Formats: sequence, C-alpha cells, structure tokens
Amino acid sequence: GEMEYFHVFFQTFMLLPDNVESAKNQPIPWLFLFQLSGIFFLYSWAFKRFVAEKVFRAIATEHGKSTSNNVLKPLTLTFGLAHIDFQFYFVFLNLGIIIGAKNPFLFRQDHWFSQQPSNSILPISLRVYYIAYAARYISLLFLSLTQRGIRPCLESLVHCIATINLVLLSYAYGWVKVGIVLMVIMDLAEPFLHFGKQVYCFQKLFIGTDFERHLDPISNFLFTAFSALFFLTRIIMFPCIFYLICEKVEEYQGLLHNPRKFMKIGFEMQAMYFALITLLLLQLSWFHAICCMLLKRRKDKA
Repeated sequence: GEMEYFHVFFQTFMLLPDNVESAKNQPIPWLFLFQLSGIFFLYSWAFKRFVAEKVFRAIATEHGKSTSNNVLKPLTLTFGLAHIDFQFYFVFLNLGIIIGAKNPFLFRQDHWFSQQPSNSILPISLRVYYIAYAARYISLLFLSLTQRGIRPCLESLVHCIATINLVLLSYAYGWVKVGIVLMVIMDLAEPFLHFGKQVYCFQKLFIGTDFERHLDPISNFLFTAFSALFFLTRIIMFPCIFYLICEKVEEYQGLLHNPRKFMKIGFEMQAMYFALITLLLLQLSWFHAICCMLLKRRKDKA
C-alpha cells in the first residue's frame, strides 16, 4: 500500500538496511507518485519563497541594496530556484550512489540488460527511489511553470517532460537496471551547476567589491567542474549507453541503421526511444552553449 511506499521512502532516505523485497512485477504506484510530487512541490515552493529568497533579500538589504529594483528582484528569484535545484540534485545524487552501491549491477555493464524487461528484480527501496525520481521532476516542472517573475526556459521544460516520460515508461516496462544507471550519471554534474548559480547571484549582488573578486575563483572552479563532468557524463557516457540500449533491447536492434523500423515497434517503446533521442539532442545543444560560454570567458579575460 501507499504507507508501505512512504515507509520505505523514509527508510531509504535515512539509509537504513533494505530488508523489504518485491516479490513480483508491480505497476506504477500512481497515488504514491502524485502524493510525493505534491509534497516535493509544496516543500520547494515554501522553502524557496520563505527561506532562500528571504535570506538573499536580507543579505542584500544589510549591505544597502534595494531588492525592489529591476536587477535584484529577478536575481533573488534566480537564487531561490537555483538553491532548490541544488538541494534536489545533491540529495538524489547521493541517495542514488549510496543505495545503488548495494546493488552490484550498477558497476557491471554485462548485468544492465540481464533479467530484463522486469522490475521485480529490484528491492523495494530502489523501486521507491525510481518513483521518487519521477516525482521530483514533476514537482520541479510545476515549480518552473508557476515561478513568478522568471520566464521558464523551454529547453528545461522539454528536459523535465522527457525525463518523466522515460523514467515512468522504463519502470512500467521493466528496463530498470540501465534506467537507474542513467538516472545516477545524469545527476553527477548538476550540483556544481546550481551551486555555481548561487555563487554567481552573490557575485552580481556584490559587483565591483573585493567580495566579488574572492568569489570569482570559486565560481570558475564550479563552472569548470560542471563542464568537465557534463562532457564526461552527457557527451561521452550517455551516447555510449544509448548505443548499448539500441544494441541490447530487441525492439531497438537495427533501428540506428534502419529508421523505418521505428514505425513497427509498439507505442510505449516509441515513446521511450523518442525521450532518449530528445535528451541526447538537448545534451548536445547545452554542450554547444557551454563551449560558447567558455570561449566568451576566455576572450573576456584576454
């Protein structure tokens, strides 16, 4: 029942031993998914508005900055959203690494596709992590859409929708081992990005001061770490895993060489493939933007 899912969710969050096993393949627990999405959304909205933004405004006011002008108001909103993104990415990355380390298939490529498609091989803690991952993206999607004062980024909205689609379909149709691997590697670079955004907000707040210059090497390190990890996980590892999926999953075999086969596979498999392609194209687009930004920073320094 739903209480069992919540019990295991908090057990997983507290990193207690996983002693509850799933005996059979189960459908998506929709009620638990929407309840958890609602909890995540309410927490995100409340913490962003009443903690993160208030702290940023208080620091600005203390240093004689007016938070009502056209520059600092969106800066405050950006800081709040970046802080919430950092919290979720950091927590889920560490949860994925810690609970995933108890399952050796994460480190064995030859295990990613064994006993698949099936989700019955997962202990319930990883099943709950899987659903919580989708709930987190649902909450972030609604938070972005309801964010006042900042126009949501189209690429981020597409990324959220594609990720939710991929996570839920891969769970429902049993491609969960390689799914968890993708979920973990997709989170590796993000904490550096969103922590860097917060540092950047403080740089803009204290622009022209010694404090801004002290923050500059921190900002450079975070952005460099993010760029390196993004290149490793999104430009090298993600396409390699995508290629493996196309080679190992029966419905996708030969699809890269014969795109017409796409029309012959089931709708669910089409939706998963389309989500993977969408995410791959987004990674390439974002990497192009990162390279342009790096070149601009280098040019500015020169």
